[in-house]
Amino acid sequence: MRLYQYELAEWIEFLYRLRLVDKASRMRSRMIRLLSGYMERLQGEYDELVQEHARKDEQGRPITEETEGQSKLVLANPEAFQQAYRRLLEEEIVLDQTAERKEMLLAVREAVLNCGLSFEGDEAVRYDRWCEIVEGIDIGQGEEAGGGGAEHG
Repeated sequence: MRLYQYELAEWIEFLYRLRLVDKASRMRSRMIRLLSGYMERLQGEYDELVQEHARKDEQGRPITEETEGQSKLVLANPEAFQQAYRRLLEEEIVLDQTAERKEMLLAVREAVLNCGLSFEGDEAVRYDRWCEIVEGIDIGQGEEAGGGGAEHG
């Protein structure tokens, strides 16, 4: 399963809002926990980028300024920061489709594709993308996907 880091928060939110019961709900919760780990990593990498691009004082501490009652870091080169941040957000996340994850991936795929909800406008476009993501799950119902010969993605 593949998605981009910039899609993580909305994807998690969509999964969270699905009305599921029993096993489907548990599998969705597993997926959300897995994706939350990627969100934490993304936040950490964002924090590193901010620190890397922040203007520093003589002691090497980031310089902040007050803007509208909030303290904000001063960036040495805002354009370079924006480019680096954009590259970070455009990184692809690939969840390996292992035998261990098979049940979870198939349950989430089924829940998304058959959610029974109606969408319009921007929400319909996002739902189409969520369907593309889960349609990329390619674990055969009767096959075991393993580490060695299975294609990841």
